[in-house]
Amino acid sequence: MCGKSGCRKCAALANRGENHYNWKGGESEIIDYLRKSLKNWKFKVLKRDDFKCVISHTHDNLVVHHLKSFNTIVQEASEELGIPILRKLSDYEKLDDFYALQEKVIQKHTLDIGITLNRDIHNSFHNKYGKGDNTVE
Repeated sequence: MCGKSGCRKCAALANRGENHYNWKGGESEIIDYLRKSLKNWKFKVLKRDDFKCVISHTHDNLVVHHLKSFNTIVQEASEELGIPILRKLSDYEKLDDFYALQEKVIQKHTLDIGITLNRDIHNSFHNKYGKGDNTVE
């Protein structure tokens, strides 16, 4: 690490693993796979919001925020399909079960459950209300 204030590379290295804001005690690789499956949904939300924060109307440092928490969506998909959320891909006896779960999670990501926020506003929200189990209210 170079030690320069504001260095993105240093910040990324310093905020890995348990120091990352999304850290939940070593969450499963399945959850990571599911999150990475949402690139198309995130792009559609950003496009719908004209690639600007819905609060500050700025175009910089944008993230897509779940109005319905991601963990709730995954849990609902699991319950609807009767497929458990296992820790690792290799834990599934049938890979088709994981792929069905992944598809259901993607389907449940409709445009009305995401908004575009500036990362600072997004972090302020989670600092105030916590992470996970958040609702629109």
